[in-house]
Amino acid sequence: GADKLLKDLKKIANPEKTFDTTIKKAAFDSLSRLIETTPKSTSRVARAWEEPKKKASAEYVVSNKSKTKTGIPIVTILDEGRGVVLPKRAKRLFIPLTTKGRERLDIKVARVKPLVYGVDYILAKKARAYSGTKFLTKELKKAANAMTRDIIKKIRRIIG
Repeated sequence: GADKLLKDLKKIANPEKTFDTTIKKAAFDSLSRLIETTPKSTSRVARAWEEPKKKASAEYVVSNKSKTKTGIPIVTILDEGRGVVLPKRAKRLFIPLTTKGRERLDIKVARVKPLVYGVDYILAKKARAYSGTKFLTKELKKAANAMTRDIIKKIRRIIG
């Protein structure tokens, strides 16, 4: 009785080692849910999720490498939203509507046919605010709940 209890407590005494596989599983499960819940209109962002990286013992980081030109993570904008966007140097904002319009932003791409206003792009005084979907916030809660359940199961298996 007492020897078994001491043996079980020693296993739990090193939580980093004991729960590393549980936390790794939670990180990979979270990654798949993030890929699924990333807004569909942003397929590049959904493909930019990276495999969980081990930061320390029982510590994994799931990240997304897509960023704006100013270095702001796009997933942060999708999750939290953004305010109104106004032009800085021009009178109007260039807003691409098609892939051809988006390519105009890439200086390296040679333009064979001119862009058509209203089809490939529009010019606007401002871009309205975006409220965000809170998909990251929701996933963090789901991941925390799932990981808690798995850790409790593992403790019960060790002691049980």
